[in-house]
Amino acid sequence: MKTTLLGAAFVAVTLIARAASAQSPHMAPTPVASPPFAQHHASTLEEGVLRGGADLLRGVGEMHYNRAAAEVQWQDAYNRALDNRLKRTATYFDERKLNREARAEERGQRPSFEDTVRYAKSRSPERLAAFHFDAARNRLIWPEAFYHSYFDAEREAIDRLMAARGGAGAESREVQALAAQMEAKLAAMAQARAVSGMEHVSAKKFITSLQYEMNFAPGAAGIAAK
Repeated sequence: MKTTLLGAAFVAVTLIARAASAQSPHMAPTPVASPPFAQHHASTLEEGVLRGGADLLRGVGEMHYNRAAAEVQWQDAYNRALDNRLKRTATYFDERKLNREARAEERGQRPSFEDTVRYAKSRSPERLAAFHFDAARNRLIWPEAFYHSYFDAEREAIDRLMAARGGAGAESREVQALAAQMEAKLAAMAQARAVSGMEHVSAKKFITSLQYEMNFAPGAAGIAAK
C-alpha cells in the first residue's frame, strides 16, 4: 500500500514537470493547483500518513512549477517592454526624419555655391559701361542731367580725382563721397521736377555704377565692359 501511494505521488510530480517542459516557448505556462479530493479523511493511519506525504510532494512540485511559470511570464513581460522601448525610439527618429524631409520639401532645393555666387552678382550694381568712361583719356562721360551748373563743383572734383586715381585708395573714397552728394542733389531735383523721370533714373544708375567702380583698381577687368 505504501509503495503504491509513493509511486502515485512520484508519477504526479513527474507529469507536472513534463507539463512544464512541454509548454510552447511562445506561450507562458499556466500555474497549476492540486485538484480537490472528495474524500477528506483517511480510512487508516497508514493511508493518512502516505496520503499526506504524497500531498507534500505534489505541493513541492507545484511550487517549483508555478515559480518557473512566474519567471517565464516575467521574462516575457520584460521582452515586450524592450520591444516597446525599441519601437518608441525608432518611431521618434522616424518622425524627426519625416519632419526634416517635409521642411526641406517646403523650402525647396537648397541653392548650390554657383547659384549663390550668381545671385550675389545679379544683386551687385553694374560697373561703368563703355559709353560712360573714356578709357583712353581716363575721363568720365557724364549723363546729361549732371551737366547742370548745380553739379559743377562735385563733377569737376570727381574728374580731377579720376584723372589722378592710382588705385582703390583715398581718391576712390573721395569720389564715393562726392557721388553721394550728387545723388542727394539729384533726388532733390527730381522731387522739384527739375529733371524728367527718365533722366533721373539714368543719372541715378550712373552714380550707383560710379560708386561701385571705385571698389576696383583702374584698368581692372570689367570697367567699360559694356
